[in-house]
Amino acid sequence: MRLVGVPRLANGPDVDVAEALLKQHKPKLFFVNTVFQNPTETNIAPQVAFRLLQLTTQYGFSIVEDDIYADF
Repeated sequence: MRLVGVPRLANGPDVDVAEALLKQHKPKLFFVNTVFQNPTETNIAPQVAFRLLQLTTQYGFSIVEDDIYADF
Protein backbone atom coordinates (compact mmCIF):
# COMPACT_ATOMS: atom_id res chain seq x y z
CA MET A 1 0.00 0.00 0.00
CA ARG A 2 1.18 3.51 -0.82
CA LEU A 3 -0.38 6.58 0.77
CA VAL A 4 -0.65 9.75 -1.31
CA GLY A 5 -1.75 13.00 0.31
CA VAL A 6 -4.15 15.49 -1.25
CA PRO A 7 -3.95 19.12 -0.06
CA ARG A 8 -6.95 20.35 1.90
CA LEU A 9 -8.55 23.71 1.13
CA ALA A 10 -11.17 25.58 3.15
CA ASN A 11 -13.94 23.77 1.23
CA GLY A 12 -12.43 20.28 1.26
CA PRO A 13 -9.82 18.37 -0.73
CA ASP A 14 -8.26 20.24 -3.65
CA VAL A 15 -10.09 18.40 -6.45
CA ASP A 16 -7.75 19.68 -9.18
CA VAL A 17 -4.71 18.25 -7.39
CA ALA A 18 -6.71 15.12 -6.56
CA GLU A 19 -7.52 14.57 -10.22
CA ALA A 20 -3.87 14.95 -11.24
CA LEU A 21 -2.90 12.43 -8.54
CA LEU A 22 -5.66 10.06 -9.69
CA LYS A 23 -4.25 10.11 -13.22
CA GLN A 24 -0.73 9.50 -11.94
CA HIS A 25 -1.29 6.86 -9.23
CA LYS A 26 -4.58 5.17 -10.26
CA PRO A 27 -5.71 4.44 -6.68
CA LYS A 28 -8.43 2.01 -5.70
CA LEU A 29 -9.42 3.89 -2.54
CA PHE A 30 -9.84 7.52 -1.46
CA PHE A 31 -10.07 8.11 2.31
CA VAL A 32 -11.61 11.42 3.36
CA ASN A 33 -12.79 13.25 6.47
CA THR A 34 -15.92 15.10 5.45
CA VAL A 35 -16.83 16.96 8.63
CA PHE A 36 -14.46 18.84 10.95
CA GLN A 37 -11.30 17.39 9.41
CA ASN A 38 -8.42 17.40 11.88
CA PRO A 39 -6.44 19.67 12.14
CA THR A 40 -8.11 22.10 9.69
CA GLU A 41 -11.64 21.79 11.17
CA THR A 42 -13.03 22.21 7.65
CA ASN A 43 -16.05 20.57 6.05
CA ILE A 44 -16.45 19.43 2.46
CA ALA A 45 -18.62 21.80 0.43
CA PRO A 46 -21.42 20.10 -1.54
CA GLN A 47 -19.84 20.98 -4.91
CA VAL A 48 -16.51 19.44 -3.85
CA ALA A 49 -18.25 16.28 -2.62
CA PHE A 50 -20.15 16.04 -5.90
CA ARG A 51 -16.96 16.46 -7.93
CA LEU A 52 -15.28 13.69 -5.93
CA LEU A 53 -18.24 11.43 -6.71
CA GLN A 54 -17.89 12.27 -10.41
CA LEU A 55 -14.20 11.38 -10.25
CA THR A 56 -15.04 7.93 -8.83
CA THR A 57 -16.87 7.12 -12.04
CA GLN A 58 -14.18 8.56 -14.25
CA TYR A 59 -11.19 6.92 -12.50
CA GLY A 60 -12.75 3.81 -10.95
CA PHE A 61 -11.96 4.16 -7.24
CA SER A 62 -14.01 3.94 -4.05
CA ILE A 63 -14.43 6.55 -1.34
CA VAL A 64 -14.20 5.75 2.37
CA GLU A 65 -15.75 8.51 4.43
CA ASP A 66 -14.54 9.04 7.98
CA ASP A 67 -17.39 10.97 9.57
CA ILE A 68 -17.00 10.51 13.31
CA TYR A 69 -19.88 12.90 13.98
CA ALA A 70 -22.46 11.09 11.84
CA ASP A 71 -24.39 9.83 14.87
CA PHE A 72 -24.91 13.33 16.20
